[in-house]
Amino acid sequence: SSNPSDPAAYAWANFAADLGVVAETLLARSGGDSIHLAVGHSFGGTCTLGAAAVRPALFERVLTLDPVLIRMPTQRNAPQAPSRSPGDRSKSRTAVFSSFEAALAGWQGKPLFQSWHPAVLRDYVYQGLVERSDGQVELRCSPEIEVAVFAGARGYDLFPVAERITALTRICWAERGDFSLDTYRALAGLIQHAQVGT
Repeated sequence: SSNPSDPAAYAWANFAADLGVVAETLLARSGGDSIHLAVGHSFGGTCTLGAAAVRPALFERVLTLDPVLIRMPTQRNAPQAPSRSPGDRSKSRTAVFSSFEAALAGWQGKPLFQSWHPAVLRDYVYQGLVERSDGQVELRCSPEIEVAVFAGARGYDLFPVAERITALTRICWAERGDFSLDTYRALAGLIQHAQVGT
């Protein structure tokens, strides 16, 4: 896809709207009335739920795996500010490597990738980097865009719109994820037909 230069383009509401347009385009090509199953992981799960809230008849079923949930702070749920946001890490991310193998070797030692199957990490490297004209490789998504994506989460709270979701919904909680089981249960309680699984 294109890489807009305006950071505002990366607002999460825009991603959810884009996903809705992709789904409608697929339906127009196939002649269907709705997407039978929409699946999204992490940020993709958030966008899928957002699209289902904006266009309730678009998906018959939604499956989200460890979706990212942002709550607009109120007196009752105001979280303590984190000491460091994911966007902060993105600013200092290495973007250029001498080769695919050098990137793979560097990432293998990072805590984030310790639990990954080696074949998955290898695919991640070869799909997440692109060759440059000088023979080096660089991230397909620049650190600047990654920062803009994280910043785009501000104000994107699914809780106020969850009741609009009519698709049969299953939210899968990750035991080692960033969100509590109670948070997912609270969201599911607002959706018309939703369950939380592990």
